[in-house]
Amino acid sequence: MKRVIAVLCLCSCATLCSCAGPEERDETKLERACLRAAVRAIDAEIERHKAWLKRATDPERKSELQKQLTALYADKDKHQRVDPADYRIPKKLSLTGQYEGQIHFRGQSRSGPFYHVIGSATPLEKGKMYAFEFYLVYRRSYWHMTNYYVYVSRAEKSAEKRIF
Repeated sequence: MKRVIAVLCLCSCATLCSCAGPEERDETKLERACLRAAVRAIDAEIERHKAWLKRATDPERKSELQKQLTALYADKDKHQRVDPADYRIPKKLSLTGQYEGQIHFRGQSRSGPFYHVIGSATPLEKGKMYAFEFYLVYRRSYWHMTNYYVYVSRAEKSAEKRIF
């Protein structure tokens, strides 16, 4: 009888552990995906800043861009050393919008916010409307306007009419 109870307890524990496991793995998978997207976003920012630096003629502007580049390289290094388990998942947003490399949505002003897709769990087609869930993985440098690189965790095609 004791052996039967012990076996039942072990089976119950194994079942409970296996139920908890996939949820934990899904979160770790999301952390890894957001972290990879953040590193890609930093790489994109580095390339943008290099191009600006190459075109800059004003010594003050060149110095400012060089400082920003140095900070971006340090941020990239920091992100690359982070253990995904220690990475804090960024803010999640949900909205319906049109994918054009970035997400356009109704009510968006000319000043933003702008959401540039740097990674996606599902393939996206330009010109299509989607119900999006995405994470703000890295702030994008663009004047004073709200601009982010985002990782799309979910995108379901929407029947809503295209924006443009």
